Amino acid sequence: MTGATEGGKALLAVVDPLARAPDPQLLAQEFQAWLDAEDPSSFCELFSIGHLALSRRAQMKQAHAALCLELWRAALAQTHTRDGDAAAEAWLAALKPSRREKLLPLAEKLRAAMPQAGGDFTPLAAALGALSGAEGPDAAVLRTAALQIRRIYEHLFQYVV
Repeated sequence: MTGATEGGKALLAVVDPLARAPDPQLLAQEFQAWLDAEDPSSFCELFSIGHLALSRRAQMKQAHAALCLELWRAALAQTHTRDGDAAAEAWLAALKPSRREKLLPLAEKLRAAMPQAGGDFTPLAAALGALSGAEGPDAAVLRTAALQIRRIYEHLFQYVV
């Protein structure tokens, strides 16, 4: 059921890994639809970013988008090795140049902290906290953030790629 639309919006589709590889544009559209529904506010609360800290909340929103991009790339690498990079590039190409310029450096910093498959997401949580301007979150906050990151990764792996 890939490529289905409802009211002009692309619906997320479960892709059978044994079937023909999906179109990178379709994967990019599905990721964008998923990202539009994803809310970074739980990370804002976790890293003690208040509702009135608008600048830090904007930083977290950018860092969260970069995090989701890197998690999606990792999930794509495990499922669509040939088309994963093309899908990520298609999504990046669809962004406004100003947003892409802000997002790419953050994504590169997070990519450096990405664990190997099945690894610990705590270093990635620490990198996310640093990008959002959080000042030295304690170990419990990092563990909770790492669990949330793992949840996002597993969701992307199971439903979006």
